[in-house]
Amino acid sequence: LEQAAKDAEAANTQASSSAKAAVRAYWQKVANYRTAFDRKAAAKEASDLAQKEKLEAEFLHAAQSKAMAEALQEQAEAHALKVKVESVQEYAAVFYEKLKEVREPEGNDMMK
Repeated sequence: LEQAAKDAEAANTQASSSAKAAVRAYWQKVANYRTAFDRKAAAKEASDLAQKEKLEAEFLHAAQSKAMAEALQEQAEAHALKVKVESVQEYAAVFYEKLKEVREPEGNDMMK
């Protein structure tokens, strides 16, 4: 009877050790799952941040491209206006030269 009690005690100890090992393994799996979940959440957050920064960069690029196109358009319009002003100045110079010839016929050989 004493032997049976010792055997039962040993079996109980072994079962208890096995149960404790199973519980430790379970909690280790829980910890591993939590670690994996946290890493996945951090990777998702980094991915979301990178996507946001990409969109902001694309928007900035589009805005800069639009601003550059507008600046080039303004530059072209300014150049066209400068050409017109120079043309008017040339016309005015010729006009006033002819007007001077008409008003001062003594300096003009054709008017004598």
